[in-house]
Amino acid sequence: MHYTSAAPGDEGTAGRFTAVGPGVSGALLAEIEPLLGYELPDGVADRPSNDELRSLPQSFTYAILSDGSRLVSRSAPVRDTAGGAGPGVRFHAHAVHLPPGVPLPGDRLPV
Repeated sequence: MHYTSAAPGDEGTAGRFTAVGPGVSGALLAEIEPLLGYELPDGVADRPSNDELRSLPQSFTYAILSDGSRLVSRSAPVRDTAGGAGPGVRFHAHAVHLPPGVPLPGDRLPV
C-alpha cells in the first residue's frame, strides 16, 4: 500500500491512502493509518535544502495487527511540490500487509 501526507489545504486530514491491495478492510486501514504517520524532528527548516531533506530520519515499522496480520512499512520525508504552499516537506509511506500465516519470501525476518 501507499500512503501520503495531506496536501496543503487538506484541512482535517493527516493523509490518505493512494493505493491499497485487495483484502485490506476499512477497519484495518483505520488501524494501519496511525502507524504510517511521520513527524518532522524539531528544528527542521521550512524549506530544507536537498541535502537537509535527504539527511532527515526515516521511520520503519513492523507491527502485528489486531487480526493477527502483520505490517512492514517505511515512511520518509519528501519534497512538497505544491508550488510554495505549505511546510516544504511532506511524507510518503510504502507498506506491505501480510495476512495471518503468510511468511515473507524465503522466510526472511521483517527487519
